[in-house]
Amino acid sequence: MTDIAKSEFQGSGLILANDGSPMLPGTPAEARARLAALQSDAAVVDVLLNPMHPQHAARMAERKGLEIIAARGPKS
Repeated sequence: MTDIAKSEFQGSGLILANDGSPMLPGTPAEARARLAALQSDAAVVDVLLNPMHPQHAARMAERKGLEIIAARGPKS
C-alpha cells in the first residue's frame, strides 16, 4: 500500500502518493464521479482555465488521469 500525504497545493484537496503523483480512483465510475465534481466546482474550473495559476499543471494532470480511468469502463 502506498503511503499518502495531503497535497501541498493550497486549497486543492488533492491527495498525493509518495512520488508526488495524485492518487486516482480505481474504477471508471469513481473517476466519472470525481470528474463531475471537479467540473461543477467553480474554483477548480477557474484554475483549469488559467494557465498562469500555480495549481494549473497539477489540476490538468489530475483531470487527464481521471479521464483515462473513466474511459476504461462502460458508462453507467
